[in-house]
Amino acid sequence: MKIIAITAIAALIGLMMSFSALAENGHSYNGSYCDAYFGNQVGDFNRPARGIRNTRLSGTRLVTCPVIVDEIANRQGTTRVRLHYTGGGRISCTMFSKNGNGTTRQVRTGTRVGTGWFNIQPFTSDAYWGSYSLYCRLPAGGILNTIWVGEKT
Repeated sequence: MKIIAITAIAALIGLMMSFSALAENGHSYNGSYCDAYFGNQVGDFNRPARGIRNTRLSGTRLVTCPVIVDEIANRQGTTRVRLHYTGGGRISCTMFSKNGNGTTRQVRTGTRVGTGWFNIQPFTSDAYWGSYSLYCRLPAGGILNTIWVGEKT
């Protein structure tokens, strides 16, 4: 009976440890945190409560969005990156994993045509003092609503 109890406890502990290994530290950002990449295009955007909107009638505009890294001790990258877009055109976003000196470590890109969620492939590593950068080509009338980043813990 003791062997069965010890085996059950060991299995439970192993199961709990496997779930903790899959843990992620997720952060959601409203697109309104983003800003025009080029200073002379600041007037081409507005920020309704649901994100950043390209107010131009035609043409894409480049925006840059802050992405915080708070799991600096874990250098295994991200679990997933998801973005939500509202609009009819094609949005394209590129995310960079940077080394502590600002050089690029890895690059991932995701695109979507029309309203909905889309993914950027996860990073497999990042640098201890590194950061992430996100840039999106936002089509005319399009709104970047949400940026969701899951870091491995």
